[in-house]
Amino acid sequence: MSRKIRKRIGETLVEAGLIDELQLRSALADQKRWGNRLGKTLVKLGFVEEAPLMRHLSRVMGLPVAEIAGREIDREVLALVPAEQAQKLRCLPLFVDGLGASRYLYVGMEEPGDLDRLDALQIATGLTVCPVLIGFGELDTGLRRYYGIHAEGERAPGEGDAGFEIGGAARVGPDCLRHGDEVLASEARPGPAPAVVPGDVARDKPGEIPTRQILQALTHLLIEKGVLTRDELLSQVRTLPRRSGG
Repeated sequence: MSRKIRKRIGETLVEAGLIDELQLRSALADQKRWGNRLGKTLVKLGFVEEAPLMRHLSRVMGLPVAEIAGREIDREVLALVPAEQAQKLRCLPLFVDGLGASRYLYVGMEEPGDLDRLDALQIATGLTVCPVLIGFGELDTGLRRYYGIHAEGERAPGEGDAGFEIGGAARVGPDCLRHGDEVLASEARPGPAPAVVPGDVARDKPGEIPTRQILQALTHLLIEKGVLTRDELLSQVRTLPRRSGG
């Protein structure tokens, strides 16, 4: 998340009464020193609890929050994202929704507004990726449990399959998504991420710069120039009609 977006989210937390100005300044100073993300820093310092923070971020960013405690992720879904990529991108594949060409992979991410990470996931999986928020604690627990990846980035051999069986626990699915305090109905689920699937690249003529690269470069330039933010871009893309399969 860029510094500009971090600052805006920090200000919204103050406006919502979840933290005060002094706590925000203290958290920003701690973040600058240690490099952690603002939300995680606020929780670490005890200024705000994770649950109300995630509900607030859900409202501000327009993304649902995945609550997966006590649920189990399918092995087939986990196999879509290798451990190395899950560790690098700080993400956890949750479930696949839809049929045929209209299949969407829902992924809990530490940085759901990072277009580069979304693009990398879509190219690697061949599916349209729908990013959702996930609590820092739940993400760390999921990465450790399913991939054997610890929060500090170290992998413990033999832990990758730990806890796959929960004795009849419910599977992670669409009903684990919440927007603010509400469970999302199927028609209210988020649309696809603003990245182009690999098939779009194949339609470019030989020798030409791929359309995906041009669009990505243009998007980055607009964000760097302050013309729009990543959140605004994500919000606008979700208003577009979904393409039919093919």
